[in-house]
Amino acid sequence: MKASGNTGEHDSKVAKLLIVIFILLVAIAGVAYWGWHRSNTSNSNSSSNSSANASPYSQNNSGSSPTTIASSANMCNSLALSKGSSDSLGDATEWHAVITNNGTQDCTLTGYPGAYVKDSGSVVIGATDNPLYPLDAVKLAARGGKAHVLVGVGGTRNLSGKTVCSDQTSTQLQLYLPGVVSPVQAMFGEQVCNVFTVSAVQPGA
Repeated sequence: MKASGNTGEHDSKVAKLLIVIFILLVAIAGVAYWGWHRSNTSNSNSSSNSSANASPYSQNNSGSSPTTIASSANMCNSLALSKGSSDSLGDATEWHAVITNNGTQDCTLTGYPGAYVKDSGSVVIGATDNPLYPLDAVKLAARGGKAHVLVGVGGTRNLSGKTVCSDQTSTQLQLYLPGVVSPVQAMFGEQVCNVFTVSAVQPGA
């Protein structure tokens, strides 16, 4: 009977030991899993942050610029101005101020420019808009495409035929074209008095 009691006590100790070992194994496995999960979560967040902070330019593998940059590049940023033909309108004259696209891409101009003339004494006069011509988008082809605005000048005499302006002529015409940051300018050499108008951009020269 005593041997049987010892055997039962031994079995109980073994069972308790096995339970402790099992609990330790579960705890170790839990710690290992927690460490692995934390490591993977950290790596995933780091990768997501890198993607979010990366420049959109660096992800453009095609080598082309983003749409907004391409649009900017297509603006009319390489223009030249020259004095073209004219039409006499009584005491006034309308001149074609010719705009040439010297850039490598087509571009479009729409609307009225700011127009100014300056004389040898650096006196600046601004033009008023002439609404008699169409207000349309005008495309200038790359490498030589042309458009123009009509610059009306004159009115040097009143209805009695008397001169109402000095004989001082302008030396320079300057246009601030719509959508273009830098002005274009050309020698002009016309007398500006009671009449100084500018049309919206028109196609051709």
